[in-house]
Amino acid sequence: MQELPNDIAQCLAPHTIFIFSKSYCKYCTKAKNYLDRLGVNYKAVECDKIPFSSEQQYQLRSISGTSTFPNIFVGVQSIGGCDNLLRLGKKGELKKILDAENIQYKVDPANKSA
Repeated sequence: MQELPNDIAQCLAPHTIFIFSKSYCKYCTKAKNYLDRLGVNYKAVECDKIPFSSEQQYQLRSISGTSTFPNIFVGVQSIGGCDNLLRLGKKGELKKILDAENIQYKVDPANKSA
C-alpha cells in the first residue's frame, strides 16, 4: 500500500503532474484517460485506497483551494479538477502550462481529437 507523506506538499515537484484521485470517481478516471491519450506521464494516488488523514485533507484543500477530486497539480500549481483540465486543453492553455514545466506529451493538448 502506497502512503502519502504527512506533508502532502512533498508530493509536488516542478516538471511533474500529480493527481489526488479516488478510484470510484468517474471524473478522476476521465482526467487520467485524457492525460493518457496525450501521452503525458503523471503520478496518481487513490486517496480512498490509502490512509488519508483529515490533516492531509486540510493541507490539500489549503494548497489547492478545493476539496474535490480529482485534484490535479502541474508542478506545484493546482489546475483544479477534470473540467478545468479539459477546458485548459480545449483553450490551448494546457499546452502552455506543460511547456512551461517542460513536461513532455505525445499529442498536442489543443488537438480536438485528444
